Amino acid sequence: MNIQKTILTSLCICVLPLRMAIGQNWAGSGTLGDPWQVSNAVTLAQCDDEVTFYDDHFILVNNIDCSTDPGYALWQRPDNARRDGIPTAGSAVGFGGTFDGQGYAISNRVESFLDSQRPPYNGTPAIFRNIVFTNTMVTPHPIQQGSGVCAVSPFEFGGSNPSFFNIQVYGVVSNNSSGFTGGMIANGSAGTVSNCISYATVYGLGSVGGLAGSASGTTIKNSHAYGDVSATSTDAGGLVGLLSGGGVIYQCSAHGDVHKSAGEYEGGLVGRILNGGTVRECFATGDVLRKTGVGIQAGGLVGGTQGSSGAILIEDCYSTGDNPSTQIYSPGRNGGFVAEFGREAGSSSHLINRCYSTGDVGASDAGGFMGRSSSGGGSGVVISNSFQAGSMVANSSGGFAISSGFSVTIANCYWTNSDSSDAVATKVGNASHFYDKANSPVDTWDSDSIWYFSSAANPCLRWQDDCNAPPKGSMLLFE
Repeated sequence: MNIQKTILTSLCICVLPLRMAIGQNWAGSGTLGDPWQVSNAVTLAQCDDEVTFYDDHFILVNNIDCSTDPGYALWQRPDNARRDGIPTAGSAVGFGGTFDGQGYAISNRVESFLDSQRPPYNGTPAIFRNIVFTNTMVTPHPIQQGSGVCAVSPFEFGGSNPSFFNIQVYGVVSNNSSGFTGGMIANGSAGTVSNCISYATVYGLGSVGGLAGSASGTTIKNSHAYGDVSATSTDAGGLVGLLSGGGVIYQCSAHGDVHKSAGEYEGGLVGRILNGGTVRECFATGDVLRKTGVGIQAGGLVGGTQGSSGAILIEDCYSTGDNPSTQIYSPGRNGGFVAEFGREAGSSSHLINRCYSTGDVGASDAGGFMGRSSSGGGSGVVISNSFQAGSMVANSSGGFAISSGFSVTIANCYWTNSDSSDAVATKVGNASHFYDKANSPVDTWDSDSIWYFSSAANPCLRWQDDCNAPPKGSMLLFE
């Protein structure tokens, strides 16, 4: 039986025959206890055939190759119609059911899996879990380019607020026509991302991240990005390009290099934190690279913090990538850990506490740990109990931070690099000073549950699989 003919015919009759017709092609009934069983590219493409299925439940029952997929994103209704031409009735909505991949792989997709800018059907945000995307080659669809709707990354969800658990993405995600590009999520709003990994290489304009291009009010925990990130405009990060609206990143890491050819804010983990956000127990290992002559505000972990609404906290984090000393950028404002800190902070607090960086820095107007804080920072902009252990800061104004022209309080902070001056932090002889938890500033760090000291290297985070901390500390639950 031809499924499209059945759907179109059923639309003229009632909903019940439609559900029966799809039931003849799929096993299951769409309930949580008896979900629709998706077994091939055809049934996968039919998951969003009608709004009546937008709060149903689906599972994969085997691996699916989408080489013959027609190339449209699922659950996408910007104009009360699906992009393949099947009309719908009523207001445009987003998916509000569940999709469980049961650990199976969806391969060779060339479009987003979820593309929804609409509130979820029946008001319940969707849940996606246990899916592996392999050989993903996602680029914007021509129709979306014309309408200005960005469907880059396997998930682009705007206002529909789904949550994601145990998702893995392998492949390439690229976007040269609009903002928001991520290895897994293009533009996230609220919801939770947990235990997800992106191995994708990501190319985009602005708001580009190895895992998420933009995350507003989103909680991201125990998730990681391994692919390189390349951007041509503002906000690029190894994990998240732009974190805003009180978003949280907890126990996450980024490992790819981040390259930017223009625009502001680039970081090994996060490009920019705007108007509130928290980053705790995270690290980045990739280099932060800029095209010569255009490099501004590049930091080993975070490119910059900005905004006067909402507090910003970066705590118990580190970065090891270089902000290369072999390339001199002008203007600079680059830093080994954070580039521009507390811009337009006003009455909102911006705090970095118990953090370190080990990368070399090459820039004008830069510092070993912090590049620059804008004059609007005020008393609420603080860096405390932190250190910088790189070997070189070229053309800098300070071994730890720029020593004049900023408004930030720096307390109990240290540095070891080759720079000869810094009026706001204390220089020590070499990095081995920080291997011993009896020394400042690491004597103030929690070495029981957060940090591990090996006595032969800089401290690592106990949750890391390769931290070799016997035993690992009890993990703090952060919701």
